[in-house]
Amino acid sequence: MSEPTTPAAEPQASPPEPEGKKIGTVGLIGVGLVVVIILAGIVVSLVVLQRDQDTPLVSVDAGGSSAPATPGPEAELFEPDPEFDTLGRVTYVPKDPNGVILEQITPPAGRAADAAPSGVMLQRIHENMILPFSTSDGPTAIDSSGVATGFAHTPQGAALAGAHYMAYLAAGNDRLAMIAASQQIDDADSDLEVRRQANDLRGRGSVADGAPAVALPSVRVDYTDALTRVWFGYSANLDTGGTQYRRLYLDVIWRDDGRGWVVQGRRDGDQRGPTIGVQLDSTPFEPGWHKWW
Repeated sequence: MSEPTTPAAEPQASPPEPEGKKIGTVGLIGVGLVVVIILAGIVVSLVVLQRDQDTPLVSVDAGGSSAPATPGPEAELFEPDPEFDTLGRVTYVPKDPNGVILEQITPPAGRAADAAPSGVMLQRIHENMILPFSTSDGPTAIDSSGVATGFAHTPQGAALAGAHYMAYLAAGNDRLAMIAASQQIDDADSDLEVRRQANDLRGRGSVADGAPAVALPSVRVDYTDALTRVWFGYSANLDTGGTQYRRLYLDVIWRDDGRGWVVQGRRDGDQRGPTIGVQLDSTPFEPGWHKWW
């Protein structure tokens, strides 16, 4: 377990600069198409990074880590042997490409808001999406679209939901269609418009169908019961020298209609899409980040 990062000033927006200086902050809220393409490029690029070429963020506060789950009563539902993902994390391969729901337990009494969910297991679903499942905060179901649902109404559940839904938003138009069909976007029409425009950009920067995606290694949760911003981060060594700290966020909103946490959608004139954003910065991560998977 690594020590918490040294406190640092909040990143400030600035023009891009080379050689490990401040790369700049991209404040992309509600600009669906542009953000999805940028976010997809970052998430997919993480898949091809070798562990010794990239330094994932691993700062964890006390109580901020989870003992990884291994298949228990669900063992026969997985392939016999696990595998390492591109970041060297143990990953299980379910026989059902949609994933395996783990047997749920009640979280410990008095669990802190920043404590990790229990029994986190990374599963490789849909052939090339590495996503976390837990034994305490969901998911508890997989819908007919092949998307996991039933994440707990907790900070941990919001983070798990955010990890899943961000991956679908970043992994190609076919995965965008899956999450739109699942109705796990507050304004599905908004996302469908993003997907339509992305199809128009086929061959000119859009992400191919079936593109890989991984759950980014570290998380920070700005939680409320109604609306939560889930941050994901990792750090990368630049070819020009220095380290770039990459922060991505996704806003999820709670719905009592059975959907639970859903991606908050926005319409702002012609600007449509999920509420997501990207920050690329040379400022080290501030306290409050955890490695939960």
